[in-house]
Amino acid sequence: MKFLAPEWLIFLPLLVLAWWFFPRLGLGRPWRFVTLALLALAMVHPQLRKISAGLDLYVMVDRSSSAAEPMAAQLSEWEGILQRSKGDQDTITHIDYAEIAIVREHNAGGKYPAGRDATRTAEAIQYTLSRTKPDRASRILLLSDGYSTEPLNDIAERLIRQNVALDYRLVGSELANDYRVQEFNLPTRVALGEPFLIELLITGTPEAEVTYELHRDKQRIGKFEKLSDGTIKFEETKAQVKDGRALVRFTDVLTKGGAHLYEVMITHAKDKRTGNNSAMRWVEVAAGPRVILITSYPNDPTIEALRKQGFTVDVVTDYTRLNPGSLTGARGVIINNVPAYKLPLAFIDSLDFYVNNQGGGLLMTGGKFSFGSGGYFQTSVDPLLPVSMELREDHMKLSAAIAIVIDKSGSMGASVPGAPPGIMKINLAAEGAAKSVELLGPNDWVSVIAVDSSPEYIFRLSKISTQRDVLASKVRRLAVGGGGIFCFTGLVAAYDEIRDSTAGTRHIILFADAADAEEPGDYINFLAKLRKEQITVSVIGMGNPQDSDALFLEDVAKRGGGRMFYSANSADLPAIFSQEVVSVARSAFIEDVTPLKGTQGWLTISAGTTKWLQAVNGYNLSYLRSKATGGVVSEDEYKAPLVSFWQRGSGRAAAVLFPIAGEKSDLVRAWPGYGDFLQTITRWTVGNETPAGTRLSSRVDGTELTIEFLYAASWEDKISSNPPKLLLTEGSNQPAREHTWQRIAPGRYEAKVELSPSSVVRGSVLIEKEAVPFGPIVAGGDPEWAVEHSRITELQKTSQLSGGQQRLELPEIWKAPRDTGTFDLRPLLLWIALAAFVMDILWTRVGWSHRWPGLAGLSKAMAFSTPSSSAGSSGNTPSSRGGAGGGGGGSGGGAGRKEPAVAASPTAMAPAPSAPAPGPAPKPAPAANPPGPAKPKGGSLGLGGAKI
Repeated sequence: MKFLAPEWLIFLPLLVLAWWFFPRLGLGRPWRFVTLALLALAMVHPQLRKISAGLDLYVMVDRSSSAAEPMAAQLSEWEGILQRSKGDQDTITHIDYAEIAIVREHNAGGKYPAGRDATRTAEAIQYTLSRTKPDRASRILLLSDGYSTEPLNDIAERLIRQNVALDYRLVGSELANDYRVQEFNLPTRVALGEPFLIELLITGTPEAEVTYELHRDKQRIGKFEKLSDGTIKFEETKAQVKDGRALVRFTDVLTKGGAHLYEVMITHAKDKRTGNNSAMRWVEVAAGPRVILITSYPNDPTIEALRKQGFTVDVVTDYTRLNPGSLTGARGVIINNVPAYKLPLAFIDSLDFYVNNQGGGLLMTGGKFSFGSGGYFQTSVDPLLPVSMELREDHMKLSAAIAIVIDKSGSMGASVPGAPPGIMKINLAAEGAAKSVELLGPNDWVSVIAVDSSPEYIFRLSKISTQRDVLASKVRRLAVGGGGIFCFTGLVAAYDEIRDSTAGTRHIILFADAADAEEPGDYINFLAKLRKEQITVSVIGMGNPQDSDALFLEDVAKRGGGRMFYSANSADLPAIFSQEVVSVARSAFIEDVTPLKGTQGWLTISAGTTKWLQAVNGYNLSYLRSKATGGVVSEDEYKAPLVSFWQRGSGRAAAVLFPIAGEKSDLVRAWPGYGDFLQTITRWTVGNETPAGTRLSSRVDGTELTIEFLYAASWEDKISSNPPKLLLTEGSNQPAREHTWQRIAPGRYEAKVELSPSSVVRGSVLIEKEAVPFGPIVAGGDPEWAVEHSRITELQKTSQLSGGQQRLELPEIWKAPRDTGTFDLRPLLLWIALAAFVMDILWTRVGWSHRWPGLAGLSKAMAFSTPSSSAGSSGNTPSSRGGAGGGGGGSGGGAGRKEPAVAASPTAMAPAPSAPAPGPAPKPAPAANPPGPAKPKGGSLGLGGAKI
């Protein structure tokens, strides 16, 4: 037996003391005393333990990244030992865990399907405890490196409460030859042109020289020399680890606004754990509000026009440096005739949150590489624009014939990092091709060919018509072949499919692994032949420009008159396929000189009327969306909205369908109102500055983000009726999530948010439709690879408190104590106490002692006397009530005692002490008590005679 609340045992001696010193309480009455004693025992919460015949062993296996390598070397052996040594009535359940916990048997014994970037041991133990059975002995065996990414907190208490011991066996605890980035410290915000300090702390053993590299915005920085062939060679940088640590300091200066990403990487030939060898931080530059101009023209005339109007313009012609951090501090983005495939997909995806939630502005201008012609249809930019880019069928003057060649070589069977289990590169390539089919119009033609060493026709050239879904379904069933892709064979097969087509546009898309593209053949002369026949070729390369066959694939795209795409992340393939197909088949650029006229809608954003130019050289055919406002329309058959705009969430977006620079912009650039027009449309698009009287601050502690929002008293009325909303998004394309504030004090809100390890977070505080943006912020380093010895100490303490230990000899776990399942005595004690309480009432108030003579003997046997009862005194006083043995000196124990005036029955009241008390019995009560022992001084506490 065990007591869950033994502190209540103090009540029992207090009960005895009360009986001793306060006899008037009547605690000597047996039923009353038993009632109180039982209540005291119930408060102690006693439980009886039961012994089970078998043991349920729950084996928790750490599947996180940091434990993967050492676990793989020992897990099979350990699980075999446990299986062979268990008894007939023992059971084993395997719980695999990292970011979440999963019963392996429910996963069909398959590969762990969830994320491995965290070790949530506490959450996994709670999950395991929820699966234990109350009628079986249970134990947990934890197989882990011991480095949990979360504290165990109250886990020991829960283990004790459920009588489950936690044993453990550590793997990979040897930390020799492990070098890691312990700290990477930078300021979160600096002024433009302000020097700042960067600190790097490297730790590890034994003493050695560790090589490190520092990168800013994905470009390496440091000392270098330029070689004769034009390449750049950086000086190797090393840090000397002595006494387990090396501290390195740098200084840097930022001359461009926005947020800049700093990354550090260390290497050592004998490093056993490489997952903790890198770290990254964002640094924001306070450069004032600015406009980002992404343009195809180094000498874009809009630059000077905007600067003359007072705008700070950040010109971007190197698109590779664009990232979500580029938007920090920018009030608006202008995309001037740059195709979507040249912009990083992460940047394109980040524009949605930037406009809708951070209050940014977006302006897209026309050209042959813009809108639908630039592949923006069905990208993240598409729903932001006030125009629809999908051509209506009655406006499709030319059909397209497209042949898609897909690499199905053995390399395409590789799994995709971060994708669900079973998803291979070939699946994403097939999904991209299937989406391409779905984007084509009913009058278009398509053929899909899978190639390794020979072509496999998924289907021959077919008209889309009404079979779009059937054709797309065939593509999605594409399977992996073998060897490498024979590119020339694939190009010839594609040419044979479309060479006789009468479609106005004939195009080939070649998808190949940039590191395994074989058989170039006589591609130079072959592509020249295709160009003469007005057939174009674009290439999508799986990999990056540094891969072995990248130059060959680039030359194919160049000679084929098409575009070259790279995708190091196979998850981007569907979007890239879609961009290419849309730019070929689902767009139109009207090249004719087209007259135009202004509308009343322009007056909603302009202070006065505008003298419009007579005509434009050309424009991108698109259509006004509902709820958008058109400011200028074409005066041709399409009545296209040449200038349009609308509000999107807390931001704004505008579209100018005609070119404002480069080819087909002569009439526009010669227009006297060119500068005023750009000023008006840009100034409306960028919206308002950050609301005055507000301030936002943020800080990160590990993976916990704390955000503090302060506002002046002038905002109190507005915020009281409409509290601010906190929105966060992780990555570039995740949906925004609203989080809960805590109002700490007047004028101050605070929120704490748990972030995913190493995630990049952007956010916004919305006050009605005004936004206070912040970010990006990195959620600390990667705690999965952090080496915190306190975590192992915490695990050891938790195990010890629960009754567990480290299991170096695994078979011994089956010999451990098997206490489980308890029988709770509290309900039974409470029921008995209730029955005793009822008996006390019946005995003292109803008069059962008179009606049931048999109980009188029990009363006498159970009666208690106070110690003072042993010292008697002379004198007899008649009893005030008759017991079962009579009111005199009978067996009822009432003789010789002075009794209180209590009714002996519901119908009889005790008379004054000088007269005999009448009783309910037929025989009259004796007139006086017979001689007996002397009357005690304090009176007996026996049944029927206690004072109340």
